[in-house]
Amino acid sequence: MTIFRHIFVAGATGLLGDNIVEALLNDGKFGVTVLLRPQSITEHVPRAESWEARGVKIVISELSNQERLVKSMQGVDVVIDAISQSATKEHLKLLQVAITAGVKRFIPADLGATEEQEKNWAENHEIKIMREAVMNSGLEYTFLYSGAIMEGVLGPLTGIDITNGRAWLVGDGNARVALTRGRDIGKYFISSLRSPLSKNAKLYVAGDIKTLNEVIKIFEEVSGKKFDTQYRDIDDVEAQIAASPYLWTNVPDQISVRIAKEEIFFGDAHPLNNKDFPAVQPSKVIDFAKEVFAQISK
Repeated sequence: MTIFRHIFVAGATGLLGDNIVEALLNDGKFGVTVLLRPQSITEHVPRAESWEARGVKIVISELSNQERLVKSMQGVDVVIDAISQSATKEHLKLLQVAITAGVKRFIPADLGATEEQEKNWAENHEIKIMREAVMNSGLEYTFLYSGAIMEGVLGPLTGIDITNGRAWLVGDGNARVALTRGRDIGKYFISSLRSPLSKNAKLYVAGDIKTLNEVIKIFEEVSGKKFDTQYRDIDDVEAQIAASPYLWTNVPDQISVRIAKEEIFFGDAHPLNNKDFPAVQPSKVIDFAKEVFAQISK
């Protein structure tokens, strides 16, 4: 089995990437390098300083500066790509740097949909392009599917107003969704780096698998309050998106439609590999709900 000692993380300032970096640092047995873009460094100075104080090497560079990045990857074993999945060109630039630098493994982290769920997507969809490029790169790879980040999706992104006890769900709310806390996703990445099962593999993990109706019911049980839940017709929402396809305000609806049509966050489509990573004991939706409502009641 290959032993990995130094990990390079791109997209580290996003919700997913930040949890991966935190897991690596909490584990304490890996060297960590983080890529920051020049245009974002001002916004993330406190975080970068905190990481550096904990031993992280910070590289400030554009992905177009291939020579600089190749040098920064010398001695790196694994590149974890947590850049937003929509940035296809950026993923491919990072992959090319990893190939040139001679890293051992490349791991795309932001995989919302499985290959089966993509069957109705456009052939040039960014996830498809990225997955095929990684598989044909000659590098080892791991595709670790962890569903939706629980704290990221169970809220405004799916029309749920936890604080005020309201929900506007797209569809009937009965689509099954794989949900995992961000911190647990980070732990699964750590465990996969140590597992012989992860080489050139597709692995599926989740903290919980629930419908949004089941999530609302759990929220009601924990809070002791009845949620006002409304349902929106999928066709109506899709028509609204089509009328203004490039509005950022449509992103929650786009995600909600794909959840309702079971096109992302794999649900029950695959057996879980949780048992292969016994060191990770992931939180359930009820654990998340108790934590959230405890904070609200303060």
